Amino acid sequence: MTLSGSSAQSGIDQRKSVELAVSEINANGGIQGLQGQRDLAFIVCDDKGREDHVSAAATYLSRRGVPAILGPLLSRLVETAAKEVAIPQGIFL
Repeated sequence: MTLSGSSAQSGIDQRKSVELAVSEINANGGIQGLQGQRDLAFIVCDDKGREDHVSAAATYLSRRGVPAILGPLLSRLVETAAKEVAIPQGIFL
């Protein structure tokens, strides 16, 4: 998510929305996954609206074993994250 730089406010709003949704889902028992019922976790990384940072953030999340990445906000950053990390690693973006 873009939490600093010129698009920061949109990223901050996106973060608040996701945090609210995760909180509501977890308050209602979480999700049913292959490993049973569990809470959702939300890990936030600031891509700063820059391609080098989005690549580093996506790589970090990939190494943490996340099944999905929400964001980035800007389409050029989505393209970078998809080409460099999400598609090769099979991560939903």
